Amino acid sequence: MSTAVLNMIKQLDKEETNQVVDYVQYILSKRKQYSLSEGKVLFDTMREEMKANGLQNMTLDEINAEIKAARKERCTTCI
Repeated sequence: MSTAVLNMIKQLDKEETNQVVDYVQYILSKRKQYSLSEGKVLFDTMREEMKANGLQNMTLDEINAEIKAARKERCTTCI
């Protein structure tokens, strides 16, 4: 997602932010389910991206901390 879009989202009030989240959840619910082979390709791609960014050795605690931080950034009333 572009920085410009992220900056626009940060300027939304709580109700507008909730509407964006609802819309994104709706869009994701309409996505096709991936086959096992497609899922493997996506997983392998993600692993390569993590390796390229030096993140392949993250511990489970580090991953959970990143998830928590991302959620907190997305919604200041969450967590």
